[in-house]
Amino acid sequence: MLRGKKLGIILLLIIFLAFLEGCLTNANQQIESSAKYIYAAGYSKGIFVIDVTDPVNPKKVGCLDTKGSAWGIYISGEYAYVADYENGLVIVDISDPTNPKKVGHLDTYDLAREVYVLGEYAYVANYENGLVIVDISDPANPKKVGYLDTDNIAGGVYVSGEYAYIADYTNGLVIVDISDPTNPKKIGHLDMEGYAIEVYISGKYAYVADGSNGLVIVNISDPANPKEVGCLDTKGSANGVYVSGEYAYIADYTNGLVIVDISDPANPKKVGYLDTEGSACGIYVLEGYAYVADDSNGLVIVDISDPTNPKKVANMMLFSVVLDISM
Repeated sequence: MLRGKKLGIILLLIIFLAFLEGCLTNANQQIESSAKYIYAAGYSKGIFVIDVTDPVNPKKVGCLDTKGSAWGIYISGEYAYVADYENGLVIVDISDPTNPKKVGHLDTYDLAREVYVLGEYAYVANYENGLVIVDISDPANPKKVGYLDTDNIAGGVYVSGEYAYIADYTNGLVIVDISDPTNPKKIGHLDMEGYAIEVYISGKYAYVADGSNGLVIVNISDPANPKEVGCLDTKGSANGVYVSGEYAYIADYTNGLVIVDISDPANPKKVGYLDTEGSACGIYVLEGYAYVADDSNGLVIVDISDPTNPKKVANMMLFSVVLDISM
């Protein structure tokens, strides 16, 4: 009888320990899944992985030398797609953010400046070589399937639906029908006064970082006939743009971060500003924070919970030029 009681107690203890282990495992999984990472294109140093679970205390957790000059970066699923300038397109497995691994590469035969991923295709803004479309259904074996000469210097690209929008430097905004990725066709164009560096699409509007001309807002409801509806001189050189809600966030180079109220696209208004102390090249916005690629000043994290009063909460030096941010 005593032996039976002891066996019962041992069995209950084993069950309890198994339950406890399950709880701890589940808790660890929840902590891991709640972690937030941003990925920075660090030019000659490749890419950096930064844990921003606590935006006030960012931590570098991984890096990878891409062998070129990482200029642009886009995150999709478990992969980072890097516009690696003279080295073309580099595909990186980021399933373990602490140990990113190169899995694929494609020579784009010019200077890959920016990349956007949608579905099984990567769209590369490839400098004087225009738009290059890459089949990435097998990340280890990317294949060029389409190409279009955009007539100038393709520096920025954004894809929405069946269209690719190209920031084509002195050629302004170029709109491309990509319904057949193997045969892209230019269908729309809008010249601008500056030099279109980057473009962001939200609803029926394109928001173009137009260099010294600032922010240009374009109605693209008819892609074949885009029309400028609003413009704002940001006082610096608009290099990057990100739209969230009723605000556009501008990486304004030596003028830092400029926040613009775009609730009325025909009348954009500057409402906030922050000197980032470097040269703001790129920007990503998420959950009340702006993550600024600030050139030689590294990563700058800004609390934008009050767009009229942005506050710097962290500045992480990466000892490299930082040109772009993705998440």
